Amino acid sequence: MHSFSEQCLDMARSILGHNLDSIQPDGTVLPTPGEQSRPDEPGHVAFALGEYYRATGETTLKEFDIIDLAARCVTAQMFTEPPAENGLAYAALGLLCFGPSKDRNPVWERLVEETQQRLDKQLLHRSDYDNHWQAFNVAKAVARFSLGLSKKDETSRLIERMVDRINQTSSAGFFDDSVAGLGGNFNLYGVMALVFIRSALQLHANNGVRDRKLPTLRTYAEKYIRMMPDLVRADGLGWAFGRAAGAYGQMHCVSLILQGLRDGWIPDEQRQRYFDILRRLFMFFYQTYLDQEHGFLDLRDDERTAYKQHTTRMANFDAARYLCQWSRLVKTVQMPTGAPWSEPPPDVGPVRDLRQGEPQGAGPLPLPRRRVGPAPDGPAHQLRGPPLERRAPLPPLPRRL
Repeated sequence: MHSFSEQCLDMARSILGHNLDSIQPDGTVLPTPGEQSRPDEPGHVAFALGEYYRATGETTLKEFDIIDLAARCVTAQMFTEPPAENGLAYAALGLLCFGPSKDRNPVWERLVEETQQRLDKQLLHRSDYDNHWQAFNVAKAVARFSLGLSKKDETSRLIERMVDRINQTSSAGFFDDSVAGLGGNFNLYGVMALVFIRSALQLHANNGVRDRKLPTLRTYAEKYIRMMPDLVRADGLGWAFGRAAGAYGQMHCVSLILQGLRDGWIPDEQRQRYFDILRRLFMFFYQTYLDQEHGFLDLRDDERTAYKQHTTRMANFDAARYLCQWSRLVKTVQMPTGAPWSEPPPDVGPVRDLRQGEPQGAGPLPLPRRRVGPAPDGPAHQLRGPPLERRAPLPPLPRRL
């Protein structure tokens, strides 16, 4: 039987194999019938291809050149008008997956000089955000410094700015994704932002920055991790409210738990419990959204639907990216084998076995119960104290005139 890591890679290969032919010669993505392409889709494709290369080291898949496709998608994302900052962040991290610096990056070598210059300019641009889009600024800063395009690293400053915005909008430290009005939009994008920033830090060329910023991320990621036992249903349904729920509600939660297990954010005594939550989340994702006959992600049919802005192509490439990340993460967390975790029964003290007449189990002895009514004769029963006195009934209340 294949390990879970190999199963994730097999599913990623199948999903990519069904969607690579949608990448056009100019790097754009051909939508499925009835849908329209998003301006940030080439960036999602580039990140998925980069994670596949990082997980397998393969440069071809079904006679497709992964390096060439990634270069085409990065180029298309750089020249998208108006610029889509989320797509730029995904494309930058995808480019970084192929090499820690531009001198040793096969995709960077495929880019023409005009694209390289535009990439440097686009990654330098910063927009101030109060919502989850601030995570894309962090990813752009990571990519620009790691590729050697800048000697100044802005990653720490941008993460601290995002943390300050969280503290300003939430007294409990949760991610408020609202940009107008009264606020209080605590949706799935808070989990997505933390998962995305943690993935970006893993690709950072400066390990010192990553080690210094991990405690900051842990402070806020642990709040969402502690929610998972109460949030995930018994059948495995994960984040099921707010916009962008559905398949992404499963994928983001699985990634958050795996990252927490790898980084030691989950106590040892709770690891088995979160392994079971992880198993239920993945099984629901596998049985509900994966077309097991053809091997691709199915978002919209008679039984399923999705956030209208999430296209089928984008979700398939994001699923392939997450599966490649999971295949690497499970190798470090050492997932257990055997029976699933179950909630331990409450400690109710010793249990008396009526067949043997002796209490079974450990714990304090129960307190003696006081007999109600007259006690029988005998010294053993006299130790229980005097019997309770039977009181006379109270007189009836006087009738009101």
